[in-house]
Amino acid sequence: MKYAVYTKWRWPNGVASPEQMQGWHRELKAEGTNVEEIIWWKMDDDHHQSVIVYPSKEAAQADIKKRQENRDKGSEEEGIKLVDETMGPIHSQFTAV
Repeated sequence: MKYAVYTKWRWPNGVASPEQMQGWHRELKAEGTNVEEIIWWKMDDDHHQSVIVYPSKEAAQADIKKRQENRDKGSEEEGIKLVDETMGPIHSQFTAV
């Protein structure tokens, strides 16, 4: 069963541009990850939200260390702070029905 991780972040100096975020996604992809998909969107000038989709809970758990390292890097470099996080199994997916 696929597994999702939802987060909401606060940026003290304004949300990164789509190009900057895509660059970070390219870096993550090049490093290797269990991620199937990341969907990232800007809520307002100071917040973004994202959903990461993994093929399974086990794959998500295997990426915990890498996810935390990326979060720590973002917090140190950009000053971003995690506001909310929830996760759980995906019970229905539009593209799968």
